[in-house]
Amino acid sequence: MVAARSPAEAMAVLARETAWHYGPVPHSLAGVQLEPGYRCIADGCFLLRCESGYGYLYQPGAGITIERPENADPDEEILWLNGSVYAGVACLNGFLPFHASAVAHNGRVFAFTGPGGAGKSTLAAGLGAKGFPLFCDDTLLIDLATTDRVLAMPGHKRLKLREDAFALTGATPVQPVGADTGKHYALPLAGDVGQPLTFDTLVFLAEGPELAWEPITGAERFARLADDHYTQDIFAEAARPSAPAPRHRAGPDRPAVWPVLRPGPRHCRSSHERPPSGHRPWQMAAIGRHWAGSGQPGATRSAGPPPCMTGPCRKRPSWTRRNSCR
Repeated sequence: MVAARSPAEAMAVLARETAWHYGPVPHSLAGVQLEPGYRCIADGCFLLRCESGYGYLYQPGAGITIERPENADPDEEILWLNGSVYAGVACLNGFLPFHASAVAHNGRVFAFTGPGGAGKSTLAAGLGAKGFPLFCDDTLLIDLATTDRVLAMPGHKRLKLREDAFALTGATPVQPVGADTGKHYALPLAGDVGQPLTFDTLVFLAEGPELAWEPITGAERFARLADDHYTQDIFAEAARPSAPAPRHRAGPDRPAVWPVLRPGPRHCRSSHERPPSGHRPWQMAAIGRHWAGSGQPGATRSAGPPPCMTGPCRKRPSWTRRNSCR
């Protein structure tokens, strides 16, 4: 179990444990031989061997070792480091990663989740034009060792958008993400936030006949927090044989959970009315106006894709999983 800690201590843990350097990385962990494309969590350590030849090893107190293959793609290196590897390190140190992008408002965090292509990053970027600074993109970390509130940690990833999202949000492309992602890095229009804040609201992006939101309360609020992203698989693997028990005292209504229903292609009468790639600028503006005023937004969750990693665990407490997501 992770001991209770302050927000400053949580930030220090992340900075220390995610520090990285280059060096040789083994092909086995705790007696488990890893094939390329698999990861393993054992004895508090995380090992990932990529099919491209990259290797990543995390050891508590020693940070992350990266093994670079010949003719390495530096863009791929960063994606693995900020994706599966960072999630593994976070989970082993008492943080819960959630597949979401988020903005900050009045010292609190408002996050958006949904399946790939739902518009999480686009919505966060578009709200930057309304004055809401970016808190995180793609991955939201919750500190399970903060005792007085549900604490969200500031994002470690740069904002990434597809080409059509730049026209919708007004964001400025900086450079290609690379590694065949079809995305560009972008500068947040209202800047970003670099300190932990209270997690206030989680918005599930889903499709419906018209724009609508209403809060989810009671036990259903907690059931909705179950995520189908690969980071949840990593958290489950890191939690064995015993998980760091959540220690925060969540209030009766925080974090609030809302479904936001937005018209999608199947709700449009003709092809020329259909918004591109799931991005819906008019909802972006509506939510921005709503938050700038009073009240809070809401959300239903559409069914997401199945977990992207499969494969049995081969040895307890050592766990190996096919690792296909960055």
